[in-house]
This record gives sequence, structure tokens and C-alpha cells, in this order.
Amino acid sequence: MARTGPDGEGGGRNGPDGEGGGRNGLDGEGGGRNGLDGEGGGRNGLDHGRLRRVAAWYYAGEYGWRYLRGVLPALVRGRVVIADRWVYDLRESPWPGSAAARVAEVLVPAPDLLVLPDAPIDVIHRRKPERSPAEQREQQERFHSLLAESPARCAEMVIDTSGPASGDRIADLVAAVVEAAHRPRGRRR
Repeated sequence: MARTGPDGEGGGRNGPDGEGGGRNGLDGEGGGRNGLDGEGGGRNGLDHGRLRRVAAWYYAGEYGWRYLRGVLPALVRGRVVIADRWVYDLRESPWPGSAAARVAEVLVPAPDLLVLPDAPIDVIHRRKPERSPAEQREQQERFHSLLAESPARCAEMVIDTSGPASGDRIADLVAAVVEAAHRPRGRRR
């Protein structure tokens, strides 16, 4: 799994596949100077493995707080809430595959509708050149795998963002949001 920064962006000292190639592996393991579990302090005295674990739990708590503070009250008032991120981001960062991500997904209810903006890898790479095409391809595959799990309560959809916004795509998205907003609440699983 390739990940190069807290939200999948930016640089870092991991190897090309994100694992074990630098001073600290992706999950704090296999990482040269910092030992097998990210311990040992490294050059700057930082324990990156533990720092990522603490950050993952912090973000899991933050997602829970945001849900309780903003999303739930709006839903109780019958409003439609649109968010650009959800707890599924924790699967990737800052501690991929963490227990914090799994706990957050259990505690924070699934969204009614989950939308994946998608485009061909070369288009995404032109827009976000900080990732290699291979890294971007892997990430898009993980996003598609997430949608295949059917994690939303009502629907999942992919919107092609490779060109200018078309009326058909926007109409599809609006229709899906309206449909999701009018379905009874409850997990679809």
C-alpha cells in the first residue's frame, strides 16, 4: 500500500512502495533506524510509528466529535448534509489498517450516499502530480474496493470528473442525493 503523507499527499521517507524503504515503514514497521516497531527515536528523536498511531486515534475521535456536533443535529432537523470526507479516510492515513479506523467506522454511522469522483489515472496525475501514476492507480483501486463493500446506507456512485461538468452527471448526483435524503434511515447491510 502506498501512502506518502497524512492525507496521502506530499513527501516522506518511505520507499517507493511506502513500506520499509526509509527510516520508518508505513505503519511504523520495518523501518531502518527506528527499529521494527518504529521505536528508537531515529535521527530527530521522533517515534513516527507511535506518532501515526496517536494521530489515527485523534482523527477517529475528531470524526466522532464532528458527527455528534454537526452532522447528527442537522439530520435530526431533517436537513441534508454533504461532507467531502468521511471516516473511510482513516483506512489510508495516518496509520493504514489501524484499529482506530475500524472503531471509527463502527461508531460513526455510514453516510446515506457515498460518491467517488473519478477520472482516468493520467487526468488525476495531471491534477495531482505529487503522486506517481502507480500510487494513484493503487489508491483509486482501493476507493473502488471501498464502494464495492457497499458501505453507504442507500447508495454508492462514481462520478466521472475527467472533463467539464455536464448536466447529466450533475443531474445524476442531485437525484442520488435527493433519493438518499428521502429514504428511511437504517443500515442497508
